[in-house]
Amino acid sequence: FIPVDARRGDWREAYCRSKIVINETVLADLNFRVFEAMSSGALLITPMIENGLTELFQDGVHLVTYERGNHED
Repeated sequence: FIPVDARRGDWREAYCRSKIVINETVLADLNFRVFEAMSSGALLITPMIENGLTELFQDGVHLVTYERGNHED
């Protein structure tokens, strides 16, 4: 059993307990969740986007990406 927290609200406590954070973008944006998850030390799984993500981070080193819209990936 793996607990999943999918609520709205103050995420500081949830990020501190998290080992993995899965991010989904709305408009292929580099959203704040990327920085929140990574600053908490959790593994971030996020879609590969063209909006600055690869200029800041390296896939497989700092985070793990998947092809946006490809649920099998």
